[in-house]
Amino acid sequence: MLLLATLIFATQDRSDCSATDSAKACLDAGLYRSYESGSGGRTSFDLGCKKGNEQACFFRDLDQYATGGSGLVLSANAEAFAELQARCSVGGAQACYHLSLLHVAGPIDYRDSSQGKMLLRQACDGGIYDACLLLTEPLMSSSDAAMREQASALHRKACDGGHAESCLALLSQLDAAGDEAGKVRAQACKAGAESACQ
Repeated sequence: MLLLATLIFATQDRSDCSATDSAKACLDAGLYRSYESGSGGRTSFDLGCKKGNEQACFFRDLDQYATGGSGLVLSANAEAFAELQARCSVGGAQACYHLSLLHVAGPIDYRDSSQGKMLLRQACDGGIYDACLLLTEPLMSSSDAAMREQASALHRKACDGGHAESCLALLSQLDAAGDEAGKVRAQACKAGAESACQ
């Protein structure tokens, strides 16, 4: 599997694509930027999509959804799904996160809530703090105190990693006048949550 993943990723070392590049080159550039360099490849995916590459369209829409865009409306794309599986299987936390979104909210062909939850945990452990936040949603609504404590621990982990939304969620669980709330408020502000800076 590692050899297969190495072969898959061997040609994906471009950082960007231009109007003169092929749709495949733009897809490869987008995959590199999204899953290898961590700087996001939506621009490359968009250009690849405009050039007619269906996988590029799929990845563009998935990236848009993952970063807070509108609802996930995707057609099943077996090649794109296999690409994410291969990248996740070799430790790509961002790929695991995107794969989890497909299992949770993607086309019916991909739905598998238990697999989605496992992949969210894997992505969270890999430092994708949006995944940590998603893991907390069912825990926060539970009447079980132990589950709510798990949610708080996940919020703390993501907040310590600089995730503003998690800091705000953690802040809402603390005594506003306490010392800990003051520390978390400072973390939230530093992470970019303007409401915590006042």
